[in-house]
This record gives sequence, structure tokens and C-alpha cells, in this order.
Amino acid sequence: MLLGLTITCLLFPALTVPFSLLGYISKNKVQRVLGLFFLALFMGLMAMCFRDPKTDPDIVRYIAAVKDYANVSFFRAFNHGSYENLYVIDIWFWIIAKTGNYQLIAGTSVFFTYLISLYVLQDYAHSKSFNLRQRVYTLFLLMGLMNFCFSVNALRSDLAFAMILLAVYRELYQKRRSVWTYFLYVLPIFMHFAAILLVLIRFIVSTKKRYVKIILMMLLLAPLVVETLVGIVDMLLSQLAVISYTQAFLKRTLMYFNWDTGGWATVVKDSGYYLLNKVFSYSVLVMMALAFWNIKRSKKKLWDEKLENYFAIYFFVIIACFFMQTPSYQRFTFVFFPYGAALFGQYVRENASHKVTAWAFNTVVCCLAMVGYFLSFYMLNTMIPVEKFVIDVLTYSPLFS
Repeated sequence: MLLGLTITCLLFPALTVPFSLLGYISKNKVQRVLGLFFLALFMGLMAMCFRDPKTDPDIVRYIAAVKDYANVSFFRAFNHGSYENLYVIDIWFWIIAKTGNYQLIAGTSVFFTYLISLYVLQDYAHSKSFNLRQRVYTLFLLMGLMNFCFSVNALRSDLAFAMILLAVYRELYQKRRSVWTYFLYVLPIFMHFAAILLVLIRFIVSTKKRYVKIILMMLLLAPLVVETLVGIVDMLLSQLAVISYTQAFLKRTLMYFNWDTGGWATVVKDSGYYLLNKVFSYSVLVMMALAFWNIKRSKKKLWDEKLENYFAIYFFVIIACFFMQTPSYQRFTFVFFPYGAALFGQYVRENASHKVTAWAFNTVVCCLAMVGYFLSFYMLNTMIPVEKFVIDVLTYSPLFS
């Protein structure tokens, strides 16, 4: 089976999709693993087909940055680009540059991001004994709530944040505190400045409950708090990497809070698409909060208390980002919504006997997923004609490309 799927994937990856989907939702462990891997691999290969966009999205800038590493030796690659002290990015870009296939920068990022997201959903569904209908339902939601085009273009933040949330999931839900778990905490810090915030949240949830509540209240006043912190941190010497990281992160965050007009902020402000995207994201978060409240009210165990506190702070970080004119919140929602899909699946499982309530809730959530699919296809069509992209994906072959 593995050999057959591998050969098929190398020749015509699109043909593996039905087998990947069936394997992903299977109860057989081997089939689940194969389905997970090949489904994520297909998403990565789809990203390989994201070529020559009509507009100038971030992937164009990333490919240009990768090309700059082509004639650089390994040791000169560190801090070669515009990402100071982000050494994982330097190594990653250098490796891709040496292959000569620059589209791999999107392919690798999307593959690993979806691999992590699909794995978490699959593992949670298996641990909670979701039935076939619930597994299909949550997979449908995950693919709709995650915007494919965004994953191609926000490749650094998506992968970095997904890795940290996986580390949190492994440590606090699976109780797997191996070296690999802590490796997943450290590596993203050298990929994206904002990753340090997500790691910091993990330390916060290990403190007393009152500190968690204080942080939640501070997030409601995020712009003022960030501005105050910038003034304090700027007085510190920046020779230490952790201080320079913190300074860079806080200054960039403050810039996003203050960026109301001009350039990208004006484009977003005048865009009906981004207004709908904001309403969509906010609505999904509201439904997640309702599902969480319903399950907690029924005294059913959902997650570890520390994991719940982590997600609560993460939730309010997203709410704080809604105060920004640009859609920076999407960096956080993209990798958070797979956990939302798992939460919705748990809600369905716990409320199976309340048919009317469950039906109404599921209808709203499924409608939101359909809006998510629309937003993803609409964004794709603004960059690459959907028909052309679909044909490229269906006919793409790694061996003959």
C-alpha cells in the first residue's frame, strides 16, 4: 500500500486524494498515518502549483529572498537576508536555494503546517473516540476554516505558530515531555519574532491563576500596554539576543496597532473581502467560545486546565489583534482553527442527545466553513485563475516537473 501510494504520488498526486481522505478518517492506525502524511503532502504539492500570481503577494517576496541565498556558502548564510537572528529561516532558505526549485519554499511550509494541523485533529478525534460521521465533519471544518492561500503567503508565521501549538498540545494534552516537545518550543523563536509571545504564554499558564487573569485584562488594553512596554524595554541594553528579540517584536506590534492609513492598511480598510474575512474569523471564535462554555457547563473534561488557560490567553491575543487595521489576527487564527474543529467535534459528541440544539449549532458552523471555502477560493482567484490552478494541480507530477 505504501509503495503504491508513493509511486502514484510521484506520478499523479491528485489520484492519491481519495485514498488519503479514506485513510485519514480510518480507525486502522497504519491507514491513519498514511492518510495523514499523503493528505498533507498533497496540500504541499498544491502550494508548488501556486506559481506566477497576478498580484504581488508575500510568496513573491519570499521566493526573491530565497534566490538571494543561491550563491552563498552555508556559514555565510546566517543573517545574510533581512531576518536578523532568525537562523532557522537562514538555513531553510539556503537549503531551498541550493535545490534550485524555489517553489519548494511554499511547498515545504504548507506541507508541515497542514501535517501538524491534520495530526492534532486526527489524534484528538481518536483519543475522544469520534465516530465516522464526526471525523468526516471535523475534517470538513478544518479544511474550510484554514485559508489555503494565506498558508502559502504567510509561510513563516504559519509554520512557527503551528509548531509551538503542537508543542503545547504534546506537553499539556498528550503528556509527552520529551526533548522533541521542547525542541518545538525553541525552533520557532528563530523563525518569527512573534513566536516568543506564544512561548511566553506557556510560561504564564504555569504561574498562579491570578496572573493569568491579569494578563487577560491587559490584553483588553493591548495597544496601551504595548506602547508602555516599548518605552520600558527600549531602556535596556540590546546585546542579549532575548532582549533584541523582544524589542523588535514589541516595536513591530506597536507599528501594526498604529498603522491606520497608507499602503496595505488603506487597501484592507477599503476592501469588502477583508471585512467579510474579519466577520468570519470573529464568528468562528464566538462559536468556539460557545462550544467551550457548553462543554464546561456540563462538567465534562475537555482539556488540561493549563491547556485551557493557554488557549484562553491565545484567544484574547486574537481579540487584541482585531484592533489592528491590517488582518494580523489571521496569523493567529489560521493555526488555532484546527483546534476549533476539534472543539466543534467534541461539542457534537457531547450533545448527540440534544438533536435540535446540535442541529442548529452544526448548521451555523457548517455555514461558516462554507464561507471559509469561499474566502479561500476568492483570494486564490485574485492571484491565479481558479480554473488554471485546478488544472495545474490535477496534472502536476513531481517526476515530470
